[in-house]
Amino acid sequence: MTKFWRISPGEDGFLWNEQKANGCIAIGWDEIGDAKNMDKKALRAACSKAGFSSIDANQLNNFINLISIGDKVVASASAKGIFAVGTITGDYEFDRKLEYKHSRKVKWEKIFSPLPSIVSLNLPVSTKFKFYGRSSRTIRELDESEWIHLTDELGIEHTTSRPDSVGQKITRITFNSQNWQRPSGDARKNEAPNTYAHKNGFGHEEWLFRSEWKIGGWRYSFMQGVNDSRRKLLEANKPVDISLFTIEPDKRRRLVATIKAVECLDDRQAEAALKIFKKNGWFKTMLEEIKSVNGNVSALNNSPETSNVLNIRFRSENVISYHDEFISEDDPIAGLNRYMLYDFAKLERKAGTSSMRRRKEASSGVVRGKVFRRATEAVEYDPKHIFLQAKLIAELKKEFPGARIVPEEDFIDVSVQTETELILYEIKSDLEPRTVIRQALGQILEYAFHSPRERKLPVRLFIVGRNAPSPEDQKYLNLLKAKFSLPLEYRVIADDS
Repeated sequence: MTKFWRISPGEDGFLWNEQKANGCIAIGWDEIGDAKNMDKKALRAACSKAGFSSIDANQLNNFINLISIGDKVVASASAKGIFAVGTITGDYEFDRKLEYKHSRKVKWEKIFSPLPSIVSLNLPVSTKFKFYGRSSRTIRELDESEWIHLTDELGIEHTTSRPDSVGQKITRITFNSQNWQRPSGDARKNEAPNTYAHKNGFGHEEWLFRSEWKIGGWRYSFMQGVNDSRRKLLEANKPVDISLFTIEPDKRRRLVATIKAVECLDDRQAEAALKIFKKNGWFKTMLEEIKSVNGNVSALNNSPETSNVLNIRFRSENVISYHDEFISEDDPIAGLNRYMLYDFAKLERKAGTSSMRRRKEASSGVVRGKVFRRATEAVEYDPKHIFLQAKLIAELKKEFPGARIVPEEDFIDVSVQTETELILYEIKSDLEPRTVIRQALGQILEYAFHSPRERKLPVRLFIVGRNAPSPEDQKYLNLLKAKFSLPLEYRVIADDS
């Protein structure tokens, strides 16, 4: 995953010309020497010996061990401004010909003259503090939303993308004046005659951002543009980033949001989620809200145009909202009318440019629905998790005949106890293995080693996901195993539900 960095090429940028000429970015602390084989612990020891602080050691560790090829970097100095924006192209080097020798090669894609000052940019104060003052330091990591905001202010097209996605798409959603929380009654007035929304007085997308209706942390919803592409998305078995636009009553096209890592539901998943909607009373609420705008209630779950009430799921934290972002007439999006998934890259190539710029992440409160786990308190639980758990148990019964195999005991998804060992499995239903690892790791370590739990048998730990980890992810797992002596493995359960 791409990371984003702000690095100063020397105090007040006094080494910028040298680093620009050498196609690199470099930092000081040369007294440490070549640090190619130093991990964070070794760097701290070396810095302490040389009289540097732990903060210095952390900055060196960021530069040497955490920056990766492909990461984005902005070179700046608080007093002078921003020198350039580029992409890291090389591994760490100790380049003795440079004034500052800890270095990495960079492709500088945008070099500024004159230099934009930090103060002149319309950035949040928290972001500006990463560029000047005592808190700025030599190197600071920016989050993606900060990077997007910065590059927008600098007039640079934002080009980072998710390597695990099938590509960014864009689709139209029905107009709604209630921020897609409930039917607003606008569909019949604004949609063309003979369309689904006009005939029935509502669109299935009108609950798209009903944030309190969640199952296992996921927002299950509907997107008309996904319908025609469902088979292709299900075959790809990868998440997709989808940008949304709507057509206002005055016919202007407005960007609504980008939802990252949207997952398409197959029929079985959609039906299972709908059962939970009905159990929790959400489906009944949907029917009542359709009735309140004089819509056709029977169309919600009985329409040839929409085979399922729900066809996607996503996480609320992956929603990036736009505010009053209207599309110019010369933008390729301005010619789109249909409720289908358009390939964003093709639109950009066709027009040569685009007005699409992601802005800021939306935040919303979470009011959780409940599905009950056996023998535990009421917690959220998503249908895909249930399918994966059932399949894992079936496989384990074949692998460990005669063993004690128990689901949902002491909050553990599945545990296997043999005469010689205890094996714990933590399941996450996300498509991206990195997300699976991130979400499962803390839980499974707590379940295995937290002090109230006494284990008389040796323990093995398995993180369970739907897709195989990438070589980079596997390298990370191997590092955890070696560095911390963790009995940790990753297991893939093929998703054929």
